Amino acid sequence: MNELLSYLSFVAFSILLFIPSLWARRASSRNGFTITAYRIFFTYNVAFMVIYLGISRTGNIPLTDIEDAPFIDLFSFIVALIYGYFMASLRKPDPYPDLKYFINSKTNGPRKCINLNIDHILYYIKASILVVGGSGFYTVIFNYVLSEIISLAPQQWRLVSYITYLIFVALGIWGVRAHHRKRGYTL
Repeated sequence: MNELLSYLSFVAFSILLFIPSLWARRASSRNGFTITAYRIFFTYNVAFMVIYLGISRTGNIPLTDIEDAPFIDLFSFIVALIYGYFMASLRKPDPYPDLKYFINSKTNGPRKCINLNIDHILYYIKASILVVGGSGFYTVIFNYVLSEIISLAPQQWRLVSYITYLIFVALGIWGVRAHHRKRGYTL
């Protein structure tokens, strides 16, 4: 029970540490975001990318005696990638604050407004969560069954876990596309 509490607190603490990066990514498109704030949040993101890459390399939860924790290395690697993706940038403010429309300019034609369907966006977010979460669930089950049949070293199990997770994600994406083709939808 103590290990489960350590896992949950590590995940919760990681999410809390990510909130400033998310705020900086949104605030960087506003007029009040300065070069000093950009440098601070750039350093913040790079520091936590390095920390989480180190955690993913070892698989140990910091400040605990838990070593080689299952899936902490994969979680930490994904968090490091997310920190890299959510870097603040010094870009101009968005001239079109209404998120329902955006302007598509063609090189040889007039500009036209394209409607963004919020329902489609929410559907794709739900489908993505379902594919990623389902893939994790089936990876755990498959690796448990495989561990009863084959005995491998912990580093080999990590490699097997990564590969099976990617295979299940690919199968999930294929399944969603097949489901849509069967009903005549286009993605």
